[in-house]
Amino acid sequence: MRYWTGLFGRSEAALRLPAALASALVASLLWQVARTGWPADRITRLVAAGLVVFSPVLVLYSQEARMYSAVTLLAVASVYLMMRLARPDKPADPKGGRQAFFSGDTAELMVSCWSTGSCLGCTITRSC
Repeated sequence: MRYWTGLFGRSEAALRLPAALASALVASLLWQVARTGWPADRITRLVAAGLVVFSPVLVLYSQEARMYSAVTLLAVASVYLMMRLARPDKPADPKGGRQAFFSGDTAELMVSCWSTGSCLGCTITRSC
């Protein structure tokens, strides 16, 4: 936040903007997760993105100047990277994909120690 406030100031709107941007990215990234899991089913993607957009908890998190939206974004990104690594039809670059996956998990843990469960779940699922 130090660099953010240096660029955009310390107004209430400027401090809440990163959480709002992260929440907007969660919806689009969840669309990609659903697209990876169900490539032919557009209705599933619309329902998944709609549930995120209209979720009261995520709307509340996007209005707070706290790390909850960032943790949600990093958790969804971790799931997306895990799903891309696990695709048998289009294998991703194993080395680059693993590095991106573990970098996402590390960033998630650095933002909040309470995200350990999602990181471990993705890592265990991927290693099995």
